[in-house]
Amino acid sequence: MVNVNNISKYVLEQLKGGNINKETAIEIVKKLNEKEDIAIIGMACKNGSITDYEEFWKIQSERRTNVGRSKGKRNKLVEGYYEKKFGKTSPNKGSYFDDIEMFDPDFFEFSPKEACFIHPGLRKALEVSYRALEDAGYLGERLVNNKMGLYLGNNFVTDSMMSYADLCLRSGRVEDGFQTLLYNWTSGLATRITNFFNLKGASYVVDGSCASSTIAIHNAMDALLKGECTTAIAGGMLFDIGMHRKRESRLQWAFFHDDSVIVRMFDNNCGGAYMAEGMAFLVLKPLKKAVEDKDRIHGIISSCSLNNNGANADYVTTSAEDIKKSVAESIKASRVDPENIRFLLTEGYAQKLVEGFELQGIIDGFKMYTARKQFCALGSITPNIGYMQSCIGVFNILYATMALKKKKIPPLYHFIQPTDTVNFCDSPLYPNDVLLDWECEEGKERCAGVNSYGFGGINLFLVIREACEQMKSSACLDENLFLLTAKSEYSFKSNLEKYIGFLKKTDSSLTDICGNAATRRILHKEYRLAIVAKSKEELLEKLETFHFEAEPDRRIYFSHESISASKKNKKARLQDIGEYSADELGRNFADGKNYLFTQMYRKEDIGFVPLPSYEFDRHEYWCYNLTKKEMTKLYFQNFGNFLKRKEE
Repeated sequence: MVNVNNISKYVLEQLKGGNINKETAIEIVKKLNEKEDIAIIGMACKNGSITDYEEFWKIQSERRTNVGRSKGKRNKLVEGYYEKKFGKTSPNKGSYFDDIEMFDPDFFEFSPKEACFIHPGLRKALEVSYRALEDAGYLGERLVNNKMGLYLGNNFVTDSMMSYADLCLRSGRVEDGFQTLLYNWTSGLATRITNFFNLKGASYVVDGSCASSTIAIHNAMDALLKGECTTAIAGGMLFDIGMHRKRESRLQWAFFHDDSVIVRMFDNNCGGAYMAEGMAFLVLKPLKKAVEDKDRIHGIISSCSLNNNGANADYVTTSAEDIKKSVAESIKASRVDPENIRFLLTEGYAQKLVEGFELQGIIDGFKMYTARKQFCALGSITPNIGYMQSCIGVFNILYATMALKKKKIPPLYHFIQPTDTVNFCDSPLYPNDVLLDWECEEGKERCAGVNSYGFGGINLFLVIREACEQMKSSACLDENLFLLTAKSEYSFKSNLEKYIGFLKKTDSSLTDICGNAATRRILHKEYRLAIVAKSKEELLEKLETFHFEAEPDRRIYFSHESISASKKNKKARLQDIGEYSADELGRNFADGKNYLFTQMYRKEDIGFVPLPSYEFDRHEYWCYNLTKKEMTKLYFQNFGNFLKRKEE
């Protein structure tokens, strides 16, 4: 990495030697010290029944919970095997994925047979990463010749106790054990995503305990600033195939507490934390480039510090002194007024002593820059959705970003009495238990902070700023070509209905809508619809006509083609648009030809539009569909066959 201090010394030497003049030297030093922020241009998340960040915000801001007993279907998926491994179990309280067996293999180019043995966490990672890129408008032609990196935080300790690979191998349905292991390979959580989207930047998984997703984001930011990638997907996940089952053994007490407690962060009776599964991704890009490319910007990460406790704390606690250094370093690097940081999220680990260390470190870090009291509201997602370990950091960043977007300071859930581990009256922090309007004085800016740490002593602190209002596009073509594609009939019809509803509400221009649909979405081969229209009203009328009458009208072009397995992964050759009219392009596109639609809708002219999300055609895929009795019988039968082969 470029050393700014060394270059500054060199510039000074050149100035003293008379090789450059004073004005040039000043300009060079100014350029060297210009700060590069990172824009969040895409976001996506999944936790329990929560499928997007708007649902996530609603649960938090309305003081509701996503914590409950695991559902019957989830319990049955591991029934028999789980009891054999851990003894007597019962449904556990927490926040868990309720659809781990559901997947759309055709969309992600797997066969139904392969889908049964793919790690459920990878299935979710593929879906959520797609949603993040969809939210950013980085699909289709926007990914051509990309240099996008992928950085994923995860906790692999759970798989060491009980894994989907083990469940598959014991199911009796596995024909190729090595191939099954490849579908559950730990590094594949990142590289399978990279392969599907054809990403050309670095791609790896980080396991840094509870700070995993925050470390992944830190590494992505570092890579962006070094120029190792131009855009990055970063985030984290936590999936535990058996987390939803309570272990009636000594192992139970290592991870869970009595499930009658109430989680109260920053409270004198914090209770404890319910475990949760989750997954979230951010799409990141240097701010200047994001503004230049007219990307939608959710928020701006101004700084992210990272250090370690060393020997200042034991493995599972943290150090107030080192958190103080992390907070102070990040505030300094962000170049924001610390008094503008009006909302702050902590790690969310509900253990009174450790929480006290964390709060004291944050307080002392702020006091290095300001003596002002109680201006920064504390928040936490743990009481509402549980503690998500390796992906808690990215969820906190997403939550802080939503607070900035909504211009609201969200409330704490279940808070009653402040903890006595710190003196809030003599600190910049205060626990907030009501939804507040986030007022901002003229000349000030809205900023939020996120603190993260993990077992082993890692500490990180991020400062996030509100995004500026963005200019709306003024692009307008006389005739526009609208494209809608899908992999299956169900997805096509669902997406068609979504667009009809979308067009009735949106205030975006027709050119922007058509430009985004043509250049920022994957254009599938199986179902293709192309419509030429001069206005939104005309497009809506034609979509409704097609949907309800199912007969192609004038200037409506539709085709359905069954694609063989050999052609599914074949890369489409994109042709120049040339002198083709909109009608000719629509007709040819429906017939299977592919074009560089960025030649029709240039990215510098087209503004971002949040189009309706693609509807996956999801069905159940699991490594077995056997009763407990059948599974036990098959297990011993396979084990007996193994012993016979060994004797032979």
